[in-house]
Amino acid sequence: MNMMKKIYLVVGLVLCVQHGHAVETKKAEDVFKKWLEWQQIMPDMSIASMSSELNDAFISNFKSLYEKNLTTLRSLNPVLSVIMNQNITDRGYTLRNQIDPVSKENLTQLFSSFDNNMPGFINFMRSSPLVNADDAANAHETTSSTEKYNTFFQLLFAHPDQMVASKYLFTLGNRFFEFCFGERSFPEFQKLLLDKPSYPVNRMIYATTWYNLAGNGWKNWSEESLKNLKAKADQGDQIVYIAGGSDVYQMIEKGIYNIKNIDPQLPSQPKYYADGWEYILHGAAPEYGIGDKIVFNFADDRVITMERIGFKTHGTTFKARLANNETIEIPHSTTLWKLSDKEGNVIGQYVLERRFCQQSDFESAPRKTLLLSFNELYFVTLPDFLGGWGISPCKFPQDFSVIVKQLHKPVSRQIAVNMHIASLLNSSDFRYIALGTCIN
Repeated sequence: MNMMKKIYLVVGLVLCVQHGHAVETKKAEDVFKKWLEWQQIMPDMSIASMSSELNDAFISNFKSLYEKNLTTLRSLNPVLSVIMNQNITDRGYTLRNQIDPVSKENLTQLFSSFDNNMPGFINFMRSSPLVNADDAANAHETTSSTEKYNTFFQLLFAHPDQMVASKYLFTLGNRFFEFCFGERSFPEFQKLLLDKPSYPVNRMIYATTWYNLAGNGWKNWSEESLKNLKAKADQGDQIVYIAGGSDVYQMIEKGIYNIKNIDPQLPSQPKYYADGWEYILHGAAPEYGIGDKIVFNFADDRVITMERIGFKTHGTTFKARLANNETIEIPHSTTLWKLSDKEGNVIGQYVLERRFCQQSDFESAPRKTLLLSFNELYFVTLPDFLGGWGISPCKFPQDFSVIVKQLHKPVSRQIAVNMHIASLLNSSDFRYIALGTCIN
């Protein structure tokens, strides 16, 4: 018995096609239409290379963005004045059509520090006018400052091509995350969370990380994470995507064909699912869409067909509380699709378990690679009393590792624990925005 047949038998679903069911075939570009329109694959950029973009086009875009956001950026004028060689002040600005040498050198040093010397950037910001606000101003700075800080970095990365600017900012979110929660640098960040004069710097870091990896970046993939997943899949691992909705198109396009998805498929959050998420889950009773197909036609002439060969409800339900405080009851179910190539050879499977994740899902197992989105990583590491999912990163095995959709590097057990600790400090001392957004 070959391995793929063994996999199907283990799932334990009824695999027969019932008579009378009208099999439905859909194009992947229709089922995943929204993902294909919205989603980007973001490379790990050399932020230092942004210095080569400090030309006339940059300063023109910088000036335009600054003029559009004068009110939003007003409180940051003292910092911008330092960076831009006194060409921006509280009394106005004197930005020219060409960037002056001092401003160019200041920006060059900032870009380099994001790649190679994050503590240097932190020290620069801590010594800047940003932290000289009085206690009253500091106390009144709330989540509304998120827009201000994100606008600030959009200004610094004022590349004429907005997509290129977004790639730089996505990488900046990664760099901030690595500094905040990395195994070596977390003790330094922990001190910042306990230092009131540093709170504006902390807010700047959190706002930028949240926006680029969760608030706006939730839909995007890190190119490095896809490469890491492909390498694991090539070794024979099953990719276990926890709370992944129906975001599987990019993995299948990259040649990752053995995927298990654990997700409650809440009807209140279709924005975060594929257009055809209900079709992916099941068809109409009593056959539930056995025999239905989704056909992927990729640019390299590969044709991959997903065929639903199993659907089963388990006779149990789970309760889900939605964002509007309504509680609904959803049946546990398992959906099984087989993946075949153009010649009809079975090359993999997609399993969808409709349920919430549990602690045991994070245990290590042979031929298993975990995958999370950044937003979901936040809730996995969040304590229960702060709205977490009842998962304790302290119970993760020592060899724990998870690939995160938006992160260029995998997350270890210690990084997850560091996030847990930081969320407690954010609740009790620092008190600013969460790094994840509840989307129930």
